[in-house]
Amino acid sequence: MRTTIAVAITAVVCFTVGAASGLGGTVGKTYVLKVKDIASFPSDNFHCQAVDAHEVACGGPVKKGSIQVYYAPHQLAVVQFLGGNKGKILYQADR
Repeated sequence: MRTTIAVAITAVVCFTVGAASGLGGTVGKTYVLKVKDIASFPSDNFHCQAVDAHEVACGGPVKKGSIQVYYAPHQLAVVQFLGGNKGKILYQADR
């Protein structure tokens, strides 16, 4: 009986501490972007832009060697820019 009470009290204390600390709560913000909207991150070297209703492109400044991510409903691609408009696909997957 004593063990059961100790287990129950421990469970209540753990649940209360978890709830008070925000455990299980929302971690980040969710943004609903319209076409051509840009979400810029505080470091200002990474952003995402809604290309159309079903596609988003994310990455940093397009400099030689920079890596960008392209996401579409049926494709994910990671591209490294070699300079100008040329790039090398590092990873590509159909969804």
